[in-house]
Amino acid sequence: MSASEKKDVVSSGPPANGSNCNCEPPKAIKPSVRTAFKQRKYTILDGLCVLCSVGSFLFDTGSDIWVAYRHYNDGSYWYFGLTVAFIMVPATIMMGFSFRWYLLDLKQHGKHPSKLQWFVRTAFHLLQLGQVVRYVDALIYGLKSARSKSEQREFYRRSAEEDVDASMLRLFECFMEATPQLILQICILARDYPHQEEDFWTMVAQNVSIVTSLVSVAWSLASYNKSLRLVIEDKANMRWRGAAVYFLWRLFVIVPRVLALGLFASLFPLYMFLVCGLRWLIMSAWIISMKTQFYENRVEELVYNLVLGVVFIFCYLNPVDTPTRFRMSAFYVGTFVENTVLLGVFYAYSPSDIWYKVPAVLGGTLCFFLGITFMVIYYLLLHPTGSIPLVLRRNQCLPLPRAQMREEMLKTSALENDMAGHLESLTTQSPPSDDDCSCSCETDSSAARDSRNRVDV
Repeated sequence: MSASEKKDVVSSGPPANGSNCNCEPPKAIKPSVRTAFKQRKYTILDGLCVLCSVGSFLFDTGSDIWVAYRHYNDGSYWYFGLTVAFIMVPATIMMGFSFRWYLLDLKQHGKHPSKLQWFVRTAFHLLQLGQVVRYVDALIYGLKSARSKSEQREFYRRSAEEDVDASMLRLFECFMEATPQLILQICILARDYPHQEEDFWTMVAQNVSIVTSLVSVAWSLASYNKSLRLVIEDKANMRWRGAAVYFLWRLFVIVPRVLALGLFASLFPLYMFLVCGLRWLIMSAWIISMKTQFYENRVEELVYNLVLGVVFIFCYLNPVDTPTRFRMSAFYVGTFVENTVLLGVFYAYSPSDIWYKVPAVLGGTLCFFLGITFMVIYYLLLHPTGSIPLVLRRNQCLPLPRAQMREEMLKTSALENDMAGHLESLTTQSPPSDDDCSCSCETDSSAARDSRNRVDV
């Protein structure tokens, strides 16, 4: 909250007793960006986004299970093992994180769910469906927020809290499970299809899995971006047009990336690991050079940078709150060059009788430029801020730490409750004396400084 806003809240005119102390109860409160939870309402778009997230998760997981079954039925036990490993390992890790977050919430907020709630959560996590529980909770709290006037702000906060947790888990799982699954199935199709070594329904299952995985990765990025805007109080919500174009931007940039890696891996699987390893090292070093500040512990900060380096193999996220246009441009130029080289190697060394050589190279190139076009449209016409400066100041796909987002939400909610209680007490009290006024003003000034330090993180 700025100094002028605090002045409007604490003092709005001379007191009734004629003293020089400005302690009269304010007649009106100037709207502040820090009252976002009170001003925002749960919309139809919020609910539809939650349902789309659940649907993308179920369809993606279901199609991967179908592919694993087809590989097993065909006797391709090596493909079956890799497919199952890419399903189970990331899901198990994410369920561990999710359950751990429930325990941390219990310690921080002192909320004790019922035995039935714990049973449902535990059962769904054992079934690798913990994200579904969080999405359902987000939807339930959102509907309660829309129906309840007295507790609208609290239910909205809980809904946003569950939504951003689920979206973050889904984002991590997509880059740990969906993108490796994409590369694996594209590689298998490219290697075995020319020799007709696969059953027809196996190829159908693989193509369905590829499509659902691509949609899931792009949607996880769009959903996470939208969820962040629910917890960053001074940011406007993303509208459906902006969300649609943002989704298309991410989709058409990721398609050529996984296509290039998958086709290259079909010819040189070992060199593909070398390419990804070098890319990860370069991206991790680049992120470290940005001097991110997400954790106080240096070891945790380093681990975070290394994990983010894996994400940078496929797409760009802004790890620091600084001008990002030139970094983003450098990233996409480098990615385009790398994709072109990988597709060029595939075109040069693959058998000449493969019909999809030219469509793959041309389609990958056109998809990349189409994705960049959608990115430009999003920033120039559909960004929630309404206008973009000459130098971009912030990419709202900023991967804020979960603890920081939760802390900011709780601080804002507590500050609003304190202000509401303080204003109510001022309106009910009689005009203060000179001595009381001096003390009250001094206290308000201290509280204002404290609120500034807590909010402007």
